[in-house]
Amino acid sequence: MSVFAVSDIHGCYEIWKQIEDYLLPTDELYVIGDVIDRDPNGFLIYEEMVTHDNIHIIKGNHEVMALAALEQLAVGNYRHKDVDFWFDPRNGGKESWETIKDLSKEYLYAFIDFFKGLPEQYEYKNANGQYIMLNHCGFTPYKKYWRYEDRSHFKDQWPEKDIWQDVIVVHGHTPVDTMLFYCGFYKSKSDNKYRSSQANRANYKENYVPEMITYCDGHKINIDMGLPWSDVCCLLDLDTLKPIYFEREVSVNAECRA
Repeated sequence: MSVFAVSDIHGCYEIWKQIEDYLLPTDELYVIGDVIDRDPNGFLIYEEMVTHDNIHIIKGNHEVMALAALEQLAVGNYRHKDVDFWFDPRNGGKESWETIKDLSKEYLYAFIDFFKGLPEQYEYKNANGQYIMLNHCGFTPYKKYWRYEDRSHFKDQWPEKDIWQDVIVVHGHTPVDTMLFYCGFYKSKSDNKYRSSQANRANYKENYVPEMITYCDGHKINIDMGLPWSDVCCLLDLDTLKPIYFEREVSVNAECRA
């Protein structure tokens, strides 16, 4: 048996099918948020995931957005601010909605209940005795954080207390390229923060390879590859902490079940 984690599939059905085919019946998979939006097939992926007893899904910010919007859409309130927010092109909810808008209200309410019931975090003790804390956006122990959106923890120091030395936080939410560039993990020696940000970004993009990031003295791992743009997804083995990468070649559209 192996235990894996994946994050931020964002409706990419082809990647989901690759992962589903890769898993053995005895494996466990933790899906740490943002199954939905941007690519259109998030609802279909949920439908298939919940048929597997060995797959455990965590709530991400896109599940939170979808829940708020669906509660309005289910009663015909199409002009609510929560609907506008979900449909914002930066969030990609309109692509998800288009695949289910003609289905029954029972279908919508089933997903409303499903989103409400998703947990915010899982914990797993791996084969090496390490405690893996699976959370959508990541956090630092003892620090306050906003469960679904926080990025302020990226540069935190890890607590020195012994009780936290065998703890590792695995998260997604922020694509690794965004984290590397905007959060200062990628630096060019010639770059000046106020002088040549565009030049540095061009150099960054030219040299960027989508890979998971291990940081905070090895206590945090970001596995969000920015799949909708990079076409790469990371499946992390939680016992070995080694990644398996999947690449998307084509976009697959499929229909949700009524």
